[in-house]
Order: sequence, then C-alpha cells, then structure tokens
Amino acid sequence: MIYKNKSQLARVETENWALANLFCPKCSVAFMAEKANTKVFDFRCACCDETYQLKSTSKKITRKLLGSEYYSFVNAIKNNNCPNFLILEYSIVADHFFVNRVIYIAKEFITEDVVEKRKPLSVDARRAGWTGYNLLIDHIPLEAMITIYEESQFVSIQNILFAIEKSKNISKKDWGNEIINIIRELAVNFSLSDIYKYEEKLKILFPKNKNIKPKIRQQLQILRDAGKIDFLDRGKYKKLDFL
Repeated sequence: MIYKNKSQLARVETENWALANLFCPKCSVAFMAEKANTKVFDFRCACCDETYQLKSTSKKITRKLLGSEYYSFVNAIKNNNCPNFLILEYSIVADHFFVNRVIYIAKEFITEDVVEKRKPLSVDARRAGWTGYNLLIDHIPLEAMITIYEESQFVSIQNILFAIEKSKNISKKDWGNEIINIIRELAVNFSLSDIYKYEEKLKILFPKNKNIKPKIRQQLQILRDAGKIDFLDRGKYKKLDFL
C-alpha cells in the first residue's frame, strides 16, 4: 500500500492486520471487532469474551506508551472492566507496512499504578480539556510482557500459554522485579556500584535477607543469562530488550 498520510493509514493498517491475524492468547480463537469509537477496548474474543485494547507504535517499546482518554480508562480499571493489552510494533519501509512484534499484557497487570495522567489539552485545542494517559511500561513486570509475534511469525500457542501461566506467579515484591526496576532507573551502561547504592532500600524490602550484595550479583547473573542485560567488563553491564 502507498501511504499519503502515514500516521492515519498506519492506524488503519494495524487495526486491519490485528483483526485478520491476531487471536486471543488465552484460547487461540479469533477476535471480533467492537463498535467504532469504543473508548476502552477494540476487540473481543469470540470464545471466552475477553476484551483487548490494541496499541500500536512505530518505535521500539521503551518506558512509556501513549494511551487514550484517561478518565474512561481509569474508571474501567476501578470497575474491573479493564481490557487486556496488545502492543504492536510496526515499521514503514519504502511506503510499505510491516509488523515487527506484538506483545500481550494481561489485564491483571494493568493497574492505576501503571497509568500516568497527562496534561489536559489547552483551551485553544480542538478537543479542549481532553486528558490522555501514558502507560508506564517500566512499571510492568518484565515477565508479564509476553511476545506472541516476532520476526514474521507467531510464537507457538503452547509457549504463549506456558508464559501466561508462569506470569501468574509474579509477585510485586520479588527480588527479580526489584532489581529490574532499579536497572530501569539507571543509564543504558551501568555498574555494579550503581546498584549497590540501592542497598538500604533493598534491606527495607527484604528485611530477612542479610546478604544483600551477593543477592544483587546473583540477580544480575540471572538477567544476563536470560539475555536481558549484557556483561561488558568486570562490574559493568548494558541494558538489553525492554530494560
């Protein structure tokens, strides 16, 4: 397809691609489209009735993702009507549209803590007073961000279901998650001494652990083996993937 207005046509392309290709990660059944201008979600599973909101971006997923209208979304969370999320990364090369990756995030991980209210539009704007939100990706546990499509192919449904089941055991106050949250506050290249500065905070979070520094080193090794950080030199690391 030849693009004249890339932003608008990319939105149409991502929605059409999602409806034609994506499926409910929980039961592998195709989606039904919701009515146009539905505020909180875009798709519904034809089998289990789970709802999904599609977010598309031409940039690599980093710390924040632009959301839609803030108040409707927060009300959906408060009323236990929050949708699951599908985050689609795309690119446009030589005026052609390509899907690079799709990430699934279960609704259980979409809480008010990961929603950042943005400033209302100015009185001069066409939608004066309208208030959007940012989805704080770096506040969501890494294990909860499940890749279902990458490198032009879907992940097997067995692996998707395994990752979903594994994510159910995620605890907010978990060593792995806390170290990841700390790393996300640091520069791309960081050192062991940078993380040691958080020793007092970790002592408060895990009062029974009397070996904070060895535990930090253990978690860094786990993240390195999992391909989330890269070892550069003695005590020096680099962030990879979503970090």
